[in-house]
Amino acid sequence: MYLDLSIYVIRNSTFKPIHISSADIFLANGLTADTLGFKLDSIIDQDLGPSVCTQVKITFTHVFGRTVFDSLIIMNDCQKNIIPLTGNGGIPDFTIGTYSFDCTLLDSVKFSNGYFITVPISIPVSIDSLWVDDMTNFGIDPNNALNKLPIFIPADGYHEVIISFHPHSAGLIKTNIHAKSGKVVKTDTISGVGCANASVIADGYSSELPKTSAEYFTISLQLTRGGDLVLLPPTPNPVTNGRNSVRFIFGLGSAATIDLSLYDILGNNAAKFIGNSFYQAGIYEVSLPIPSNLIEGTYFYRLSTGSKVLSGKLIIIR
Repeated sequence: MYLDLSIYVIRNSTFKPIHISSADIFLANGLTADTLGFKLDSIIDQDLGPSVCTQVKITFTHVFGRTVFDSLIIMNDCQKNIIPLTGNGGIPDFTIGTYSFDCTLLDSVKFSNGYFITVPISIPVSIDSLWVDDMTNFGIDPNNALNKLPIFIPADGYHEVIISFHPHSAGLIKTNIHAKSGKVVKTDTISGVGCANASVIADGYSSELPKTSAEYFTISLQLTRGGDLVLLPPTPNPVTNGRNSVRFIFGLGSAATIDLSLYDILGNNAAKFIGNSFYQAGIYEVSLPIPSNLIEGTYFYRLSTGSKVLSGKLIIIR
């Protein structure tokens, strides 16, 4: 939060023009990750005539309610001027803990609670507002006693709130959660994974691979977590002398028309492995021949469904 804006005036007190640039003006400390602090809010690059003034804008950005010290340094060929800077946030601070929900079945609700809002300094805080951006998949029940506003948190204390996760789509879902105390708003991210329905998890996917294989497990896990198209690295790679085929394993979360082609480094189509063929949802294993007329070198395979494209490098050694 920007708390203050200061202006420092530089005046040319000589009898000849001088040039002032951002390389001559800087802060000793500047913004730091822990306390933030002072920041030069203007870039100066100009000539100053005799008795002409210019301004340096300094913004004070602070999180913790304690004093921060810095120095504005102005240099030229002859001297170095150091101007001390002092700032204090003067307001209580708090943090929002990060939540991550495990895989939750679609259209089911999972609740999470914990030490969510903490006060790391010796000043009490009152939380006036608490909300999430995505109110479709996440929720904060205002009728729950732990979520009743305002929430008073003592100095060096914490407060747990109840967050719900109700996924309506598969895959990773993220949103921002915000807490407001006075004019201070803090934001963090909460996330969850929506899983496919129970029948999909129980029955698994149609597969040309054994359902006990590592490849099946890897692809089915990604499909269950919302992946529409999954492709494992082809084998062998490189394709060495004596080998005339390459093995591809891919998975589809829903039925789609796919194209699998090979391109040279100039982007020219070198081979069409699968040409716009319709596949049902499932996991597939295909061994495709390498055309004998392809010269040794680096190629790029490209698997697409129209809405999604996966690609990688394939090396052929003759």
